[in-house]
Amino acid sequence: MLRRRNIAASPLRRADETWDVIVTFVADTLDCSSDIERADVINAFEAVATIGPRLIAARHLEKTPLVLLADPIHLSLFCVSGADALSTKENLSPVPGGSSATTWKVYFPAPETLEADILAAVATSKYLTVDSPPSLSTKCASGAEVLDLEALARRFNQDNS
Repeated sequence: MLRRRNIAASPLRRADETWDVIVTFVADTLDCSSDIERADVINAFEAVATIGPRLIAARHLEKTPLVLLADPIHLSLFCVSGADALSTKENLSPVPGGSSATTWKVYFPAPETLEADILAAVATSKYLTVDSPPSLSTKCASGAEVLDLEALARRFNQDNS
């Protein structure tokens, strides 16, 4: 299930506070699963504790999301800053479907200016990666493509820009 959440950053929150909101939100979503330990989620994010705020402060997460895949969840997390941060309607409730997740992975953007630091940080956890998230296309039983969810998400993003 494709989900998008916007997290308010500056001036509502400092970058480190915004990162804490993101970590707590992901942990709350995955904590609903009996197969995923909250401590594993928190420990994985400790590896990127200095990277997350830097991605937020440099506004990278406004253009490219942090993506959580925990089947059936496909969650894109964006940050919003400036006047948009003051008017955004946050939904920080756990994402439905987290209770049936058995595995998870977080996909980080790796902008050139932070790439070396991000690569080093995500290499310490099997739950973190800079790989591109898998396609969102849904296929019917015959294998024919029914709905291109990536195209739908791009269209949604264009309409809301």
